[in-house]
Amino acid sequence: MDLTCVNKNAIGALGSAFFVGFAISAGVVPRMADQQGRRNYYIASLAVQFVVYILICVSKNVYLALFYYLLIGLCAGGRIAVGTMYMNEFIPEKYRLWVTTSMNLTDSTTMLI
Repeated sequence: MDLTCVNKNAIGALGSAFFVGFAISAGVVPRMADQQGRRNYYIASLAVQFVVYILICVSKNVYLALFYYLLIGLCAGGRIAVGTMYMNEFIPEKYRLWVTTSMNLTDSTTMLI
């Protein structure tokens, strides 16, 4: 995607779209996952997000990329909130803080890359 001729407001909207999607999914997905099982929601979030990341890489339209970032935000509730809860079920309590912090730091860097 060539960003040299794109409106700066459209570029700023990319980050906003992610956070709007994340805000929506953070209120809905963790509760559904607790009621119906975390594994399926976590795997579905990762699978959809993987496909959308590929679509962002090949996107040539900033407005389509805006929609893709919204989808990534919608998957973030499953990936971050549900994934952290699901992961903590398998980690001994004395290591949870270190592992959760490491996971959040490495997860945050994926948006920068």
